[in-house]
Amino acid sequence: MKKKVMFGLSLLTIVGLLATVTVQAPIGPRQEPLTVSNFRVEIDGIASASFASVDGLRCETEVIEYREGGDTNFVRLIPGATKCGPLVLQRGLTANRELWNWYQEVANGRDVRKNIAVVLMNPDRTDAVRYNLYECFPVKWTGPTLDAKGSDIAIEEVVIAFERMEWAP
Repeated sequence: MKKKVMFGLSLLTIVGLLATVTVQAPIGPRQEPLTVSNFRVEIDGIASASFASVDGLRCETEVIEYREGGDTNFVRLIPGATKCGPLVLQRGLTANRELWNWYQEVANGRDVRKNIAVVLMNPDRTDAVRYNLYECFPVKWTGPTLDAKGSDIAIEEVVIAFERMEWAP
């Protein structure tokens, strides 16, 4: 009897180990994470001048709370409106007035919207991830902070509102 019990336990242990090995087997090749320094920005499909930084690739969905009929002990949650951005672009100031002119058009009452893509690239400079932003328009432009004692690069910054974002394949 003892031998049968020991054999049964051994068999269960072996089956358990095989199941564990099967579950933990790797799926596909390992992918290296992308770096934050290898990117480009396209405005209406045209690669724009080099940007030093991009911030604001985010969307957030409001949470609406409600209580159902007689169930007053638990709060139910449903998704509400989704808001994205704003996108903040910074680059070294040059004689290129592209961002300033776009901001001025909007500030003067023209609804000039463009589409923007932020593309993260692999080390070999091929496209890895593309975020498409739709119905974009500038809402703030900031010029450089000047300092006669400094030697930093003059930076311009533009804040861009956008209606929606998709992570394109």
